[in-house]
This record gives sequence, C-alpha cells and structure tokens, in this order.
Amino acid sequence: MSKILYKLRDIAPAAQAENFEIEGNVWILNLDKIEPNTGVLLSKDFVSIAEIGNSTNRFDDGNVLYSKLRPYLNKVYLPDSPGFCTSELVPMRPNQNIVTREYLAAYLKSPYFLQWVSQQVDGAKMPRVSMRILWEHEVALPSLIEQRRITAVLSKADSLRSKRQEAMRLADEFLRAAYVEIFGDPVENPYQWPSLELSELVESTKLGLVRSAEEFGWNLPTPYLRMDAISNDGKILHKKIQGTNASPEEIAQFELRRGDLLFNTRNSRELVGKTAIWDGGDGVIFNNNIMRLRLNSMIAPEVIAMQFQLPLLKQELETRKSGTTSVFAVYYKDLKTLPIQIPSKDRQQKYVQVTKKVARYMAKMQEMASNAEQLTQSLSHKFFG
Repeated sequence: MSKILYKLRDIAPAAQAENFEIEGNVWILNLDKIEPNTGVLLSKDFVSIAEIGNSTNRFDDGNVLYSKLRPYLNKVYLPDSPGFCTSELVPMRPNQNIVTREYLAAYLKSPYFLQWVSQQVDGAKMPRVSMRILWEHEVALPSLIEQRRITAVLSKADSLRSKRQEAMRLADEFLRAAYVEIFGDPVENPYQWPSLELSELVESTKLGLVRSAEEFGWNLPTPYLRMDAISNDGKILHKKIQGTNASPEEIAQFELRRGDLLFNTRNSRELVGKTAIWDGGDGVIFNNNIMRLRLNSMIAPEVIAMQFQLPLLKQELETRKSGTTSVFAVYYKDLKTLPIQIPSKDRQQKYVQVTKKVARYMAKMQEMASNAEQLTQSLSHKFFG
C-alpha cells in the first residue's frame, strides 16, 4: 500500500467557518463537552449570540476540531453542524481531495500521533502543543479509497465499544428506577421511611494519606486511590488508580475495605462531594482529598450510595459546600448532619440483590467494552504505526 507524505498544514490548515446564518441561540462547544480518547460529544449547549465571547472560533461540518490544550487528553471532534467553540480547539479544515475528515480524526486520535504530540508541549500548568511543530508534522496518507476502508473498519470496532457503554448507561438508569420502585421516590417518601443524620450511621471516619505529585505514579507498589478515580456517577474507576510507597503501618491505617463509603472532600464546586462505595480488593490506600466512612449495620452501602446519586441528597449536599472560585470543600462537621432515609431491612436486602445482579451484568459489559477498545487500539496501531 503506497503512501505519500504531507505536512499537516498542507492537508488540513486552520480555517474557521465563514459567517453562517444565525437563527435564535447558537451552539457553543467547550472542551469539557468532548470525551477524551473517543471524541464523543457529552452534551450540546446553546446560548444567545450575545453570550459568545471573543476567544472563540467558528466551525461547521467541514472542520475537524483538535484540542491544543493538554493534548494527552486526546480530544478530537467531528462536528455535524455549525457553531462556536473555545479557541483551545483548532478548527482544522481538511482538503478532502487528499484526506477525508474521518481519516484525519482517526489519525489524530491514534496512539502513534498521541505519543508524538504529548512530547511537543509548552507550559507546565496549562500545557499546549507547539503549533509551529504541529503544523510541520508529517502524515503518510494512503489513497482516498484506502482511507475510507480503514475508517470503516475502525468505525465498526468503535461501535462495539459504544454499544457496550450504552448498555452500562442503561443499567445505571435501571438501578435508579429499581431504587424508586422498591423504596419510593425519596422526595415524596410514600412509605414514610425515617431519616437519621449521617453521623448516626458511621462507625468511623478517616481522611486519606498525603502524597505529593512526586510520590505517586503508575509503577509504584501500593495502589493509591485519588479523587480522579471516583466518577461523577458514583463509580470506582479502577484503571485510574495509581501507586505509591507506603509502610506496613500506613497500609494498616489507610487500607480500604469492601463496603467503605468514599467521599471526595475537596475539588471544584461541581465535583466536590463525589461519592462511591469501595468494591475492590485489599491493599488499596487512599488520598487525603478523600474521606473514608465505615458504616454500621443500619444501612446497606448500596442503599446509601444510591441516595448520594439522587437529587434530594445532591441538593442537601450543595448547601454544605464552601470555598473559593476554584476549590470547594465539604467538611465533616457539615456532612455529618446530612439526612439519610433508612428503609426497612427486608427492602434494603431486596435492593442489594438487584445491585448484585446488575453489577455482574455491568462487569461483563465492561469486559466486552474493554475488549472492543483494545481491538480499536490494535487496529489503529496497524493502520497508523
């Protein structure tokens, strides 16, 4: 298969959309709306044209949007309609006589390009790719026919991953529905479940172990859970757990047990208060921005975990946040008075059995999604180097 080398600037220069007709509100795309690695759009936000700032680019469905900020997050997006985006997104416009949009996006997301571009950054706090170097990057392009064949193969592999992810999302929705079905809507509380303060359900609390950025990483022996390993929707992201060095005494003091409630005490306003139940094995310790709460037998961990995901408790938690522009906290003196509904034991056990069945299903879907992701990565290596 013959390929021709092109500089990136020659095949996909930065070119905003021409002025397009605006009726009503306009789409504004910020970086946090693009999922890392996959390029999936998480949500589509619309604002009035008066709210569009100066630091934006216009785009349309002829662009490939590439994030120059923190390129290691691998954010590449193919828009399907016109809008405005943050200036951190470069509006590349591929010459479709030479390269298809889909092929260029697949190349920019490939492990080969990601490894290269991650080494071409300037700035410590806000690392950005050097645009001068980026535009000089050489891309080996096959024929358009071959490009379309490659992207069709990659698309099929990625669709397998997407379907598994969607199945897990639906399983999450099912758990929420099951909670309301078994216990009733917490706001209406039709079964008149009594409420207790959180402190009455907790045997002990513990803030985690302090470690500087130089003291944790991927190749250190003791698993060390940080706040980025807790998702917004209450899951432990095991792949994000790094490691540190810890003494036997530290491990004994800070080790997690299955069923521990983990609460993110410091973060940005929208993220502080992330909560999850530890569902892994022994030997894992945790960071000082996380509080470990050991529960007594009055409430099942699965029941309280879901309450933290529902609107009633989220609204209560919002009133307990305090902080500055960028860093917020929830202190235990405020957290301990959080009202928790205590359903009957038999209904709690019924819900626990449901969560166990769903957990087995989700584990199977996660394995299949991981296999599909590995297939996509393998094919990407094959096609792009």
